[in-house]
Amino acid sequence: MTYKGHASAQGNDAPFSSIDQQFDRTPDLSASERAILKLLHRTFEASSKVWPPGVSAEIQRLTTPLRVTLDWLRTPQSTQYAIIHVLLREMHRRGSAIWGWSSDEWVETLCANFRSFRARHGPGGTCRQHVLAIAYLLCGFDRLAEIGRFLRYHLAIKVFGRTAVDQATDRVLAEMTSIGYTAHQHYGVPHALQSAFLIQRSARLDAITPETLRKVASSPQVLIRRATATLSHALMRMGIIECAIDCQPAPARKPQLSYHASDGVRPEWLDYCQRWRSTSTSAPGTREHVYYRLLKCGRWLADKHPDVAGPPDISRAVALEYVTAVDRMTIGEWANPKANYVQPLGNPLKPRAKASHLSAMRHFIRDLQEWEWIPRRFDPARTLALPRSVRALIGPGHVSLPTPNGQSSSGPA
Repeated sequence: MTYKGHASAQGNDAPFSSIDQQFDRTPDLSASERAILKLLHRTFEASSKVWPPGVSAEIQRLTTPLRVTLDWLRTPQSTQYAIIHVLLREMHRRGSAIWGWSSDEWVETLCANFRSFRARHGPGGTCRQHVLAIAYLLCGFDRLAEIGRFLRYHLAIKVFGRTAVDQATDRVLAEMTSIGYTAHQHYGVPHALQSAFLIQRSARLDAITPETLRKVASSPQVLIRRATATLSHALMRMGIIECAIDCQPAPARKPQLSYHASDGVRPEWLDYCQRWRSTSTSAPGTREHVYYRLLKCGRWLADKHPDVAGPPDISRAVALEYVTAVDRMTIGEWANPKANYVQPLGNPLKPRAKASHLSAMRHFIRDLQEWEWIPRRFDPARTLALPRSVRALIGPGHVSLPTPNGQSSSGPA
């Protein structure tokens, strides 16, 4: 029973080995290092990607541990460049090497979410997950509950090795299945388990304690709190802990009639949608336009394909089925039931509205594939193309995309 939620995540088979003894961990910067960081700061502010001659050698003490760690994490060179820029800027701002940063300073650097991270760090603001890995691996950062959403599995397999994390996860899910938990009830448990591993800094199941689980259950995310309670029951059945823990109470709900756009959307799908909205460089209006159509798709998936937790799980067959669903969609269908509509509910969507929904999904899946957040399982331009019958009703403004067999399919102009 392999956990397949993040099959495309980069990780190693062995755990990370400490490199503390290999490098100079002096937190104070030398006069030369301060001068170089100031020079680089001016270079970055000028949006130049070329470092002044000779500066690399002057700050090798600061950059070499980062490069060694990022190489081990299999981080692409282009991404390494952005990460090192972010951290050098912060070293200049704080006047000390990363080894000297307090937990508060790391929380400030990592920010409360992806959107805030991008706002603070500018063009390098898409590398938050990697900066978190540096903080965790090199500086012992552990205040994970204070930095909002992040990809727990990606971080866990980098730290402890994919084999150890997957084997432990499979053991827990197999135990849950043996005592009658459904696949739907499995959802969220791997996230809670990986949180426990990260808190205790070990991927050993027998090292998990009730205290560790209580720390996991203090998460502000309802999914994690509930999954932790489920996980504790499985661990108790396995003889790892003596008694299960109760889920922490959820925050007070909004009034029943209040509108919440993400109602009915699974947390993992919502997480990808929010991360996309925070990362995309599209115009603000385009981001919002795409985002709310993605939520509608998320409600459709939750109802029709409960096995699809997030974008990495979408197959070509599911994508084609969604095209059919959009073609037959009516006003208000798969929308939040508390949303307000001017047009009569139940009427067929107009052709341009159908085109808008499919364009949003093409945009979303294309970006996630290009950013290497999900595997490339199909070509969104072709699989999520607007049906010819709908395109014909719209008229000029759409062009045909060639397919491998020489035929054509519709797509946005």
